[in-house]
Amino acid sequence: MDSGNLKFFGIGLPKTGTTSLSWTMEAAGFGLGKNNFEIRRAFARDDFEYILKFYDSGEFFNDCPTPLLYKLINNKYGQGARFILTLRSSPSSWYESLCRHNEYSAVWGHKHHHFFNYSFPFGRREEHIRQYENHLRDVVAFFEGVGARDRLLVLNVEKEESIQELEAFIGKSTGLQGFPKANRGGKKLSPRRFARRIWNIPIHLIYASLAPRFFPAFEELPVVSPPCPGSSTKPPFERI
Repeated sequence: MDSGNLKFFGIGLPKTGTTSLSWTMEAAGFGLGKNNFEIRRAFARDDFEYILKFYDSGEFFNDCPTPLLYKLINNKYGQGARFILTLRSSPSSWYESLCRHNEYSAVWGHKHHHFFNYSFPFGRREEHIRQYENHLRDVVAFFEGVGARDRLLVLNVEKEESIQELEAFIGKSTGLQGFPKANRGGKKLSPRRFARRIWNIPIHLIYASLAPRFFPAFEELPVVSPPCPGSSTKPPFERI
């Protein structure tokens, strides 16, 4: 099938190179589906029909809540969909990157809540790494199970050859020598970021000690499955 008739979906978890992937797909000429804030709101109210309709509006989609909807997306688009599962070199490096990123994150309205049922990773290393590893395993198992492993690319953007792997999968040249580095931890602090970092230090310490008591981790990531015929699209988990 011509890549011009395909839709591509990034289904890696946050801090696996998702922004770098978006920039690279844009460089290859794909129209990016934006408005992620609106579809996150739709995800929070279980309005999956709105999200699936939104996916008709572009050629590449990434970020929350897309990684949790790969089963619905595959059910809708079938052979017309391709999936890119980004990952880091190790679960530990992913968790450390997540923590660095969250040192400067706003306290409220955090999208990570949709994945893990809590806003910050601090004090929850074991749970995060378990969910990260489970996501990688479950995605590959799903596509193998439905006979569609050829429509899934597992991609480590930290590897030198990753740009060539992506170009072969999408059938287009990006014109790049490697993946652009986006949202890297340790970049120069602006006065605003510095102030937020100082403000967040006591908040994160308190959160790390209290979150386990009040915000239980999801046993599994809240991946949404297509409904059985005649049933509701409401997912089989309770939102908190």
